[in-house]
Amino acid sequence: MIAVLIRFVIGTVVGRWLIGSIEGEVNLPKSGGYIVVANHASYLDHFIVATVIAKARHEMVYFVTKKEAFERPISRWWHLTLGCIPINRSVADSQAFRTITEYLKAGKVVCLYPEGTRTTTGFLQEGKEGSVLFSALTRVPIVPMGTFGTFDIMPKHRRWPRRHRANVRIGNPIEVPELPRRPRDQFLAHYNTLIMDALRELSNELSLPPEIAVAVCDSVERQIQAASYWNDAAIHGGAKFDRWNSKTLHLRAKYICEELANSRYESADLYFELGRAIGRIGMESRGLFKLIAIKQARTCFRMALNLEPCHAHSLYAIGLWYQSVPPWLGGNEKLALRSFEDAVRADPANISLLMGLGRAQLHARDRGGALESFVMVMRINAKTGHDVRRQIEALGLFLRLNPLEDGVAVNLAATLAQSMADYELVSD
Repeated sequence: MIAVLIRFVIGTVVGRWLIGSIEGEVNLPKSGGYIVVANHASYLDHFIVATVIAKARHEMVYFVTKKEAFERPISRWWHLTLGCIPINRSVADSQAFRTITEYLKAGKVVCLYPEGTRTTTGFLQEGKEGSVLFSALTRVPIVPMGTFGTFDIMPKHRRWPRRHRANVRIGNPIEVPELPRRPRDQFLAHYNTLIMDALRELSNELSLPPEIAVAVCDSVERQIQAASYWNDAAIHGGAKFDRWNSKTLHLRAKYICEELANSRYESADLYFELGRAIGRIGMESRGLFKLIAIKQARTCFRMALNLEPCHAHSLYAIGLWYQSVPPWLGGNEKLALRSFEDAVRADPANISLLMGLGRAQLHARDRGGALESFVMVMRINAKTGHDVRRQIEALGLFLRLNPLEDGVAVNLAATLAQSMADYELVSD
């Protein structure tokens, strides 16, 4: 009776405060057993899936959960109340396998997370093939359910949720035929790909970008790259990021960096990304929260420079800090200019750093230095679309400072056009 009451209360709270919209409820089977597969970004995923199923079918959902959650008495009671099935993830757990199979054959609903564990980066992880195997053996359908926003409400290791709502989309059931004797691996991989593609579309979440997944093998470095990706996405935007606001993306980067810092990992890149996220969040805040965030951002950049004194991006960030904040809070144009100069000395071929130096020189009324910086910007080969846009900006500033007289600007414009053409070739 207590367990029923607890599930009722949870369903009421979740439905009222955490779920924004539900689409595709008609895709849930009205009877018989089936497997729900969902992306896994938060502990709240259990509650959201259970609430959606209970609303549609008034039945309990059984979740496959790591056996460590059942080791303590209170935790064991809690997870059993929620309908969790313990599984040993380090070995082939025959007991869990039998339990799941029996439940599905008995017409129950079982939820499996193909990713296996909650994402720590906000990106959709690679899927495992267990749900395909259970579906093929028990001949029950797989129903993909994508949740969008749970990572931003309560990511892994966070105890309190943020005020945010998650949206749920349910896809068409996937019917898996009987498991063939061979080629079994290709069969499982094929249907697993169908499931993950469906979850990617339904959840609106992104998979880890190829440039990170392929080039970065170290898990810590991969997390820092993920934080950098979210910070860049928040700053530069783009059509595929319209579903998020910039503060949410910076919060994702901040969470990733804080998790690494809490694990006692230290690096200049880590503190730079953390400072960048905190600083940008502070710019969108007000009052005391803004002041605290601005101070925290500078502390992070200084920590990065303590670890790596010539860390170009942290020097640039400190320069922006001195340039952006008012003098009474610590702003200083001379220190800003010095920081930008140090950043360019550390990485002289970086277009962003050179543009920062050029703008600082303009603020300091150093016309000759600014012209020189903008010319250097236009003579460097662009590596990204953002570089191209900065080069166009540099040409505009150059023409404003140095009206066309001797054809210098024409030559620079030709150089810029060639740089843009080279970038297009690289992009293609």
